[in-house]
Amino acid sequence: TPAPAEEVSARPGCGELCQTAGPPSGTDAPGCPDNDSRKCLPCPGEGCAEVLSDSADVHDGLIDVELRCLIDQPCSGALQLYLPNTVSDPLAASDIEVPPNRSATVAVALTPFGRHVAAYEGSVSGYVSVFLEGTGPDKLQRGLDDLPTIGVQAPVDHPVDCGESIVVSENTSCPFAKNVIAAYAANTSGPDGAAFDVDSPTTGQSYHMSCDPNADTANVYCGGGNDAFVAFPQQSADAYR
Repeated sequence: TPAPAEEVSARPGCGELCQTAGPPSGTDAPGCPDNDSRKCLPCPGEGCAEVLSDSADVHDGLIDVELRCLIDQPCSGALQLYLPNTVSDPLAASDIEVPPNRSATVAVALTPFGRHVAAYEGSVSGYVSVFLEGTGPDKLQRGLDDLPTIGVQAPVDHPVDCGESIVVSENTSCPFAKNVIAAYAANTSGPDGAAFDVDSPTTGQSYHMSCDPNADTANVYCGGGNDAFVAFPQQSADAYR
């Protein structure tokens, strides 16, 4: 019988591994010595850690995720939450630590991008990536289709409606949103995300934006600049092509 979950930790940080980790490419494996998967400590067949939560409510910009550490050393590292089938901006990311062979509820902070997406949708599902110091991505052989998912619930908030189902955050103008959609349409030819610089008619400056499509909702979410956020249906981008 597993030990009871520990208390929720204080507001989490996001250290070097948390900030730099991402889905591994080749032998590159964040958390492993020299980021090399061949130098990592092996995990049991079921992995070093197990995600026990499948849903979470947003409170004060955080979600609580229950994890179980399956090894004889602390599961110390980072947890990230991504939109399905994307590998760019995480919805949430924080440092984590769970005692050996114990379960604990860890607090994970939504990113600015994640806060906007959750507020726009009210409910969004993301897949969980766990990166542990010494063992790397948990587990290395697992593909994106096999990662656990968590449904994030948040109050719906549509601060600025630009029409045509285009929504922006309070500090994002509708003319800038139209430029973002046009840039997204020009830089993508399929379901993948993209990153690019976009000129703002309001400030006269250029801002770096990245966009991620959500196949579950047929919406596209773009974030960047000075906490700018634009959400629009995929069909809006198709109209620019």
